[in-house]
Amino acid sequence: MIKHPAFLTRPHYRATHTLPALRSQAKQQRMAGFYNIATLWLYRCCWQQSGKLEDYLNYLAFRRDLGYPVSTKQQQRIAKWHKNAITRLCWSWLNRSAAHLRKKLLKVPTQQNELQQELMQAVSEKSAIQLVGNSANLINANLGAMIDRSPLVLRFNRCFSEETRPEDTGLKTDIWVCAPDFKFGAPKHHWCVLTGPDMLNWLSRLPAAIKKRRDILSVPLSVWRELVRELAAPPSAGLLTLRFLRQLVPQCQLYVTGFSLNDAASQYHHADKNHKAVSRHNWLKEQEILSRWLALSIIALSTEETAN
Repeated sequence: MIKHPAFLTRPHYRATHTLPALRSQAKQQRMAGFYNIATLWLYRCCWQQSGKLEDYLNYLAFRRDLGYPVSTKQQQRIAKWHKNAITRLCWSWLNRSAAHLRKKLLKVPTQQNELQQELMQAVSEKSAIQLVGNSANLINANLGAMIDRSPLVLRFNRCFSEETRPEDTGLKTDIWVCAPDFKFGAPKHHWCVLTGPDMLNWLSRLPAAIKKRRDILSVPLSVWRELVRELAAPPSAGLLTLRFLRQLVPQCQLYVTGFSLNDAASQYHHADKNHKAVSRHNWLKEQEILSRWLALSIIALSTEETAN
């Protein structure tokens, strides 16, 4: 597993690099999942050295990766960068990817208060939520009947396939959590949560499985930011959803199954034997957090008794 530096890791302020080297290093550290102050500093250095709009956009985009929204002042700076319409048009033509990023950063966030209230009301009428992960420890676990008896069942991404058995996984799905890059079909469900840092207000195109829906819940940037500061890496969908639900419905008991607290298993995903764990996540720290939440009874492991 990759060892992630702490969130507050300071950069080498006196180090001197060429602009291409700074850009390359910033991109590499972001791709590796090093979500910390040192990586943010690299993006800021690129902007300060070049003075170009595209470097400023990349800097703001990584700030958002860390969970910090684009301020009104920053949006005004982006909007007024090229005052001349012809200059702006030429820049957009020559820098299409940067122009696409500019459009995203200028987007006005949609409010989700009403949807969140509806989910809170629906969950408050139940005693608990059963979160079913996609760990390979579900294989031959024979937990299907127990899972389907739960008041509410939440699943993630590709939770069923030709490789899964209802006897192990169950079939009930009330809430489905979808990744921004999900490419498979969706299970039958009522509620949909799009995982990631408020991706509903970021993606230009939703996954095909949910693109026709108008009632998608997006995880707030504030929830994402709290975990990034603790992990110094992008959180997994499982940990992010647990934190989101704990803040949204603190009175509801969260039970988990299909989550792995170790990395010793030869197979990672129960529904896709070829699926591998994403190295950008800080799995060691996530395991530590899950173990702590279990010890504090913030979450609980599922049993036959909890399903009834």
